[in-house]
Amino acid sequence: MDWTKAKTILIIALLVSNVTIIVTYIFDLQSKENVDENLIREILEDANVIIETELPDYPKRMAVLYVQPEHEDRKAVMKVLEAQTRADISLSSESEIDANIEAANRIMKECGYLTKNTELSLPTYEKNGETLIKYRNVYDNIPIEESSIICAVKGGRVLSLEREWYSPVELHDKRGEIMGALEAMIMLLPDKDESETLIIKGVELVYWVNSEGAGVESPVADTALPAWKITDSMGNDRYVTAYRQR
Repeated sequence: MDWTKAKTILIIALLVSNVTIIVTYIFDLQSKENVDENLIREILEDANVIIETELPDYPKRMAVLYVQPEHEDRKAVMKVLEAQTRADISLSSESEIDANIEAANRIMKECGYLTKNTELSLPTYEKNGETLIKYRNVYDNIPIEESSIICAVKGGRVLSLEREWYSPVELHDKRGEIMGALEAMIMLLPDKDESETLIIKGVELVYWVNSEGAGVESPVADTALPAWKITDSMGNDRYVTAYRQR
């Protein structure tokens, strides 16, 4: 008898039947250098978790990022918006989208918001006849969640600009070990109904501005923790702190 395979099957059966054991087991896995990803995939499959996205590469160690809310000069922004002239848009929807993005980029530049940390987020979205163009805040190629700029554009003219922004200040001097995306998905199981099918459509490593902070004293207003952002088929986002537990 293949005792290794039999042991694996037994563990899976136990884990599926008791979410408390799942969490205990994954913490035990995290204490080891090599996590058995195939075993984790079997656990997730038996728990009705379907992964319909590629899992991204990620750094093995990351530090907490300290950030500070940045407030905009609303009067200055309104002045820039009011000074716009309506662009000549063709009837092609593709051309109109390009023109709307160009208009948003122009206004962002005039407002001083196009920096090295600003990244255009595609695709664009339509709402009430307006094109919504989103810009993400990215630090070292990793997005800062809850930090973005959304321009509502129509006919090559920016109608509004909504900005919630965190300025990166500094990294903590210590880096913690990061767990993989599959391990993070295991952490979702205790809050999941056993009969529910959870379809994962997106997985991304982000800096998450957690209201509880990182427990480190700092003069900076907020702390952004490395976290896995897991998006389901309904568009709901779940966040799991990416640090391995010890």
